[in-house]
Amino acid sequence: MIVLKGSVEATGARPIFPRVEQKRFWMPTPLVIFVPGIMGSILRYTGPGEGGALVEQDVWGTDPGVIIDTLARWPNRLRSPNLRATKVLSRIKGKVWGKSVDMTFYGPLLEFCVEKTEKGGLGLDRETEFVAFAYDWRLDNRETAKRLAIRIEQADPQHLRPIGLIAHSMGGLVSRLMLLDQPTISSRTRFFVQIASPILGAAKAFYSLREGPCLSPLADFLVKLKQHKDLQVRADLMSVLREFPSMYQLLPPDGVPVLFTSTGKLLPAMAVEAWPGNDQVHLEAAREMHQALEKPLPVPINCVYANDHETPWCYKVDSEFRVVASLKAEVGDGTVTSASAFEGSEVARRCCLTGENTAHDELPCNPEVEKILRPLVEGLRA
Repeated sequence: MIVLKGSVEATGARPIFPRVEQKRFWMPTPLVIFVPGIMGSILRYTGPGEGGALVEQDVWGTDPGVIIDTLARWPNRLRSPNLRATKVLSRIKGKVWGKSVDMTFYGPLLEFCVEKTEKGGLGLDRETEFVAFAYDWRLDNRETAKRLAIRIEQADPQHLRPIGLIAHSMGGLVSRLMLLDQPTISSRTRFFVQIASPILGAAKAFYSLREGPCLSPLADFLVKLKQHKDLQVRADLMSVLREFPSMYQLLPPDGVPVLFTSTGKLLPAMAVEAWPGNDQVHLEAAREMHQALEKPLPVPINCVYANDHETPWCYKVDSEFRVVASLKAEVGDGTVTSASAFEGSEVARRCCLTGENTAHDELPCNPEVEKILRPLVEGLRA
């Protein structure tokens, strides 16, 4: 060994400043997941086209013309097993019958999450720290909850990262089911922001299953107008909707009566007499899901909802359970009542938004939601 003159090795002297082993503190990066509501993910078809050639195209996406055509002309496309969810729906923009349509969905919230902090965003890295969880919203929510857990495990295989969950509408049901079934994930979840989720269901789901989807006045008008000359397409659409387990899981549970019959009875939406035999399998799955959601959640819920809009809470039905009229009250966001939205949450953690941008589909992009999220995400980094 070569020894330098004057070195510790050469003189045998002890160093004046003993070496101190430095400890390195490593903080895992946060993981924030956004779970959208029903119809909030793009569905893409990959398979044989009309001529037999392989095609890849959206059947539910950002183009309003595609959405209208799927519902009004080719609803059977939604039956295909070859559909897969690709992205969370950020906005719907395009033209329908020469008229421009520009509807904001989750775009502003998604952008806020990944925008740099110096520009006012949360600064989450879109590749490593933020997941916009797109899913096949036709499926049983319990199956989607399992897929959400798998996606989280992929992003955090070592089970070390602090997790934050943001969910809108049906996404809140999916998130709750996942947290109840996955203790290794719930133990790492530091916050759960639940926005306008129908924990006690939404009466509007009954209308959609019996009368047709409720998207917007313009979209609903165009769908019915295009189907006016082809009643078979309308029948196909209603048949397709009643094949989606998720639709039934949005119905209010048996303990919440929402149907006022022609004989004066008040019945729950899932009353046996309201549905033919083929629906009973989906109704039983919905009951099982409701029972699971009755369990206390192991994670505190920051509940966001609104109370400014007339919201259907009961429907008058005829002898065949067709909707005759709706009864509304200003106790919700136009789709979900406040009682359904804040079920199971602590009073101190409830945030009722008022004013503009408080309709059901607008709530995720309300500026107040950003104020709620900022300190929670900062807490993940602390």
